[in-house]
Amino acid sequence: MFVDRDGVLDFERSDYVKSIEELKIVPGACEKISRFAKDFPFVIMITNQSVVGRGIISDEKLREINEAVRYEFFRRTGRKIDAVYYCPHRPDEGCSCRKPKTLLFQKASVDFHLDLKKCVFIGDKQTDEEAARRIGCGFIRVKTNTSEIISKEPVSTT
Repeated sequence: MFVDRDGVLDFERSDYVKSIEELKIVPGACEKISRFAKDFPFVIMITNQSVVGRGIISDEKLREINEAVRYEFFRRTGRKIDAVYYCPHRPDEGCSCRKPKTLLFQKASVDFHLDLKKCVFIGDKQTDEEAARRIGCGFIRVKTNTSEIISKEPVSTT
């Protein structure tokens, strides 16, 4: 199972999450995602983080923030986020890793020996949904900064 970070696990901010102090976990999000993940061997976070490419925070600071998200997920659910893959680039850079492009999903599928058609991605944006369609996995859309489910596209059975 794949999960986005900002707006899904933690509150998305217009000025970006720049420190652990600014990080606020969405109430109920970790628990709900953990319930969805019960049928999947791995929980993998895939996130766009242009805050790095914009020079607002360093890679090291982003790793600290991501580790805090992982810690909170484990503390609240007893389940770990197995890996974090992120795109540090700005949208205008044209990289191949920024969602809705699929490089991060492809890397995760190799690293964890995943059949992408049997995966699900939980996200809150159109770019998340487009990424899920491009890799052929199921998609669960949540309302940004809530744990409210808006729509579900099932995992492919083919």
